[in-house]
Amino acid sequence: MGGGGGSKPSWKNIWVPGKPFPPGGTYDEYEQAIGEGLHGIMKEAIEDMGGTLIGIAEHRYSRRRAYRYRFVYRDQLIDVQVEPGDLVMVAKMGRRNIGRYHMADPNSFQNLKDDIDANIPGEPPIKEGCGIVRGIVPVSGGMDSTLLALTHKDADRIYFDYGQAFKDAELLALESFGIAPKIIDIGKQPIDDNGVFKSRNFKFFTALREEYPDEDLVIYFGNNKSDENPGIITDNCSYSICAVSEAIDLMYAGPSFRIESPLLALNYSKGNISDKLEKLMPEGSFVIWCEGHSLMPCGNCHKCDQMREYDLYDFWKARIKIPDGSTWHIAEGIAEDI
Repeated sequence: MGGGGGSKPSWKNIWVPGKPFPPGGTYDEYEQAIGEGLHGIMKEAIEDMGGTLIGIAEHRYSRRRAYRYRFVYRDQLIDVQVEPGDLVMVAKMGRRNIGRYHMADPNSFQNLKDDIDANIPGEPPIKEGCGIVRGIVPVSGGMDSTLLALTHKDADRIYFDYGQAFKDAELLALESFGIAPKIIDIGKQPIDDNGVFKSRNFKFFTALREEYPDEDLVIYFGNNKSDENPGIITDNCSYSICAVSEAIDLMYAGPSFRIESPLLALNYSKGNISDKLEKLMPEGSFVIWCEGHSLMPCGNCHKCDQMREYDLYDFWKARIKIPDGSTWHIAEGIAEDI
């Protein structure tokens, strides 16, 4: 590729939700032939399919360039790569090849949709010998999972105990919404300075599979548009969640396992989630979010900055109630008698 001596393509994110949508789509001759930008064509086609575009990346090599359009469709992460020079779309779902489609074919997008549908299990997936489907919302006391717990009333609410010092703060926030989750103890885990341990979601989800080995599981997870950051892969981004969902389903024989991302499918950001949660919250309820995982936010971490970005910090901080007779330390998040 170019002067890289066979190196792998280097993709650069040029658009994510919340940013100005990029004009055009390179090649002048392409735009003259089509009459509008490639990005606009792909965005409209994806939305017509019922999908949600969550990112556009660009790769340049020699004098050519290609674009990758990443979108969520039926809770699956789909990548479609297009080279404007030849008008061929190459589609993948995770590592699975879906097909190649020439955009000059008027049926190309319908064929793409049909092939994606054919590669997604039925709703919900029931394997032979099972027939019991259990919905689960993993909860943490944060805004995203709390909203899902309130809107998916038939699903079980599960809280994971991994030796975190801020357990009391998280359970207190859940209690304020009337949520009494089942607690699954996965043992004390190595926790970093931000209060998390690496690959925590994979550990959580495998624990759910082992807790309910004889049932089909549908996990309603709280990742959303605010978790999608250009060039950054995290535990909560759509790429990781889709990969973990498929991996666990393949690892364990028998009943199926699927992770859904309802908030991402709705293209919800933190602001949208807050608006919805405000309409459902009972008197005296509150959430926590600080990277110190304390009851009272520190005001200095990334999560606190994110709450300020959506103008949510002051509103939600004002709702937090400190238990009578206790003081909550910001750094530790542990209740101690005064």
